[in-house]
Amino acid sequence: MKFKNFVKMLGGEGTIYEAPNGDKWLGGIVGTFTMMKIPSFNTGIIAKNIKPMNFDLAQAVVAEPDCECTLTSARLEHPDDKAGEILRCFGCPMGAVEIKNKQFGLIERFNTTGIYCIDEEDGINILQILKRSGEDQEVEGIMFDYTFMRQEDESLWQ
Repeated sequence: MKFKNFVKMLGGEGTIYEAPNGDKWLGGIVGTFTMMKIPSFNTGIIAKNIKPMNFDLAQAVVAEPDCECTLTSARLEHPDDKAGEILRCFGCPMGAVEIKNKQFGLIERFNTTGIYCIDEEDGINILQILKRSGEDQEVEGIMFDYTFMRQEDESLWQ
């Protein structure tokens, strides 16, 4: 993922989350709530806050995706929206996640994507951005579904 671009988009308004395994993640609103793993060589990140990661987020950044997904469609929410407002839909048999065009620009060509369900009862899915190295893959970033974000439930990342 394009970490430098993400930092520029947040402009110091993000939060650094400390995962139970010691990894640090930068999170904030870029289209919808987005988190990226801070590369180990990257120091001096400016953030509004530093806090421990809650359980749901900690699970989402270490878990294998429930299914791998691909970009299935793109749409405008309103007919008079501009190109920057395009919603990109990633889908698999388990469900779908829509993200804003700004977030889509953070995904590298070599990244793969997966969907992870945080809450099956409420149908809360997130898009996991995965980086493969050989047989292994690790979560490099997560993006919340735009539809879920419109409900303005910040409890998952507060």
